[in-house]
Amino acid sequence: MLNNISLWKIFDHNKHSHSIKVKIRGKEHYFCARCTGIFIGTIFILGIGAYYAIKNLQFPFKGETAFFLAAFLATPSILDWATSQLELRETNNQIRLISGFLLGLALFVYFQISYSLPLIFLSLLLFISILLFLVSYT
Repeated sequence: MLNNISLWKIFDHNKHSHSIKVKIRGKEHYFCARCTGIFIGTIFILGIGAYYAIKNLQFPFKGETAFFLAAFLATPSILDWATSQLELRETNNQIRLISGFLLGLALFVYFQISYSLPLIFLSLLLFISILLFLVSYT
């Protein structure tokens, strides 16, 4: 059963024009540009979160400031998606990747409002471990 599970399907929405082509183990995989950006942004901010957790520091943004920072970081991705869906303009994979990266940062900032930093770090570490487990079966 696990042989049929493909981690890459999480990032592949069958829109090759919206995807980044990557060759892994001799197979071509198409990763959604925005989802890849979200993943990279989350991993990046996870590193910063790990630093804060190891040093036992408080995340510098709290309450309303963190909420507005998360909203600010998410805005480019929302606008890019909305304006392209409404056919007001054409977007490209570079914009999708960058706006996805910012959305990945926003998700971390948003979730840290309600949860402690070490809990977020452990949750993301568990998530990455599950993804790596699934990779071994693709």
